[in-house]
Amino acid sequence: MPHDEGPYDDAAREALVAFMHVENLENRARTDNTIDRQTLDYLHAVASTR
Repeated sequence: MPHDEGPYDDAAREALVAFMHVENLENRARTDNTIDRQTLDYLHAVASTR
């Protein structure tokens, strides 16, 4: 799976949190610049279907 690296800046964080709200993962949004395993696994599953 391709992996694009870039800064995890405010724009990226806002986009991730917005996506998490759409996907009903808002209770897993973190403020410490990390992502929990369940959310990461979900993102991998979504990315593999595209």
